[in-house]
Amino acid sequence: MALKLIANYSKRLGLPGYSSHQFSVCVETELSNINDVAGESSRLYQSLQQSVDEEIQHTGFVPDEGYGKPQAVRAAARLRHAANTRTEVAERIDLLHLLRIILPVAGILLVLLAAVTLLSSLGPALLPIGIIASLGIAAWLWLPRK
Repeated sequence: MALKLIANYSKRLGLPGYSSHQFSVCVETELSNINDVAGESSRLYQSLQQSVDEEIQHTGFVPDEGYGKPQAVRAAARLRHAANTRTEVAERIDLLHLLRIILPVAGILLVLLAAVTLLSSLGPALLPIGIIASLGIAAWLWLPRK
C-alpha cells in the first residue's frame, strides 16, 4: 500500500508601499515504506526551501507609493514630498543665518566682558558703569535697525 506525502513551503516578503511578494511550492509524492517518511520529509523540506529562496529573489514589479490611487492623489503625494524637502532646506538655511548673526555678537560680548573685567580691576565704582555700557552696546548690536 502506497502512502501519500504532501509537502508545502511558502515565504512572503514585505516590499515598499505596503506591498508584499509571496512564493509557494507544493509537492505530492508517494512512499512505499512508512519508515521513509522522516527522511523523505526532511529531504523535501530542504529542497522546497532552497527552490523558494532562489525564486523569491526575483520580485518583478514593485509599485511606487501612489500606485492604484487616482492621478490627483499621486500628484498631491509628490507635492507633499517636495514641500517637506523644501521646508527642511529652508530650516537649514534659517539656522545658518541665525549662526551668522549669533557668532559675531557672542564675540563682541566676550570682548566687552573682558573690558568690564579690566575696568572692575581699576575700581569697584566702575564695574556697574561697565556692565551697563556692555548691555547697551549688545542691545544696540542685537536689535534690528530701521
